[in-house]
Amino acid sequence: MDRIPRTTLEQWAVLKCVVDSGSFADAAHMLSRSQSSVSYAISRLQDSLGVTIMEMQGRRAVLTDTGRGLLSEVVPLIGDLISVETRAAELSRVAAPQLRIYVDSMFPRSWLLSALDRLIATYPNAQVDIHETERSGPPEPGSYDLAICLPDPRRMEGRRICDVDMVPVARADHPLVERADPLRQSELVRHLRVIVREQGPAIGEVPLSRGRVWFVSTVESAIAAVREGPCYGWLPRVLIADDLEKGTLKQLNTETDRLRCVSLDIMFGDIDHASSPVRYFAECLLAQRQSSTDAPN
Repeated sequence: MDRIPRTTLEQWAVLKCVVDSGSFADAAHMLSRSQSSVSYAISRLQDSLGVTIMEMQGRRAVLTDTGRGLLSEVVPLIGDLISVETRAAELSRVAAPQLRIYVDSMFPRSWLLSALDRLIATYPNAQVDIHETERSGPPEPGSYDLAICLPDPRRMEGRRICDVDMVPVARADHPLVERADPLRQSELVRHLRVIVREQGPAIGEVPLSRGRVWFVSTVESAIAAVREGPCYGWLPRVLIADDLEKGTLKQLNTETDRLRCVSLDIMFGDIDHASSPVRYFAECLLAQRQSSTDAPN
């Protein structure tokens, strides 16, 4: 912005009040101001514009044709500013909603960010505290408002939000990729495999006695170990889609095509006392399952 307006919306609002009331005296009464301050505001407005916008017809102040045209353009801006000030006053009286969200690292980032955009558009002063988890169940009661995590059979209110496909992959130059025939388990265990150190149940893990394993603490570390190192591993398809498309990672041709997946549920920390922003955010997340084109399952 390289220019600052020479006129103010306050001056235009005073002008509108004079026009609506028909006189400077009545406008001064409506605005709880002195008549001289109203006259001064109109005078400053005309001086700044360099045109005559009002004239006296007898004792009545009326707009000139120029003034009428200019005021008609400004009136919507006055209404918009009043709406902003009203909204600000409402926000000042209401404490900013707090949302404590636990999200499994395998949950699609695009879903999460889209839901956050909708949340902030509706609750612009919401304070969101996001904790990423690694393959764990819901946190301790009272420590969260909403969680996307592994299903908990003890929690009946959990609702399935996605099933994340796990695919066996390795770098494009890995020896396992070069094999044309389906890989047997006996061949896989000869190579180094990366596994996320589980907080929840394992997915098709190979016992230590049947192969070499690198344990890492996060899914991101597992992806990096496969992408940059000598490992292969079962990784979330949704998080390595770009690598698969570019060919930097290749899906292994295993002996069985049995689908392996991680199911994730969405659940409230206290469904009976969940706030409106928390419930709305849950709705936004669930809507992503229906509308997103990059569904992981």
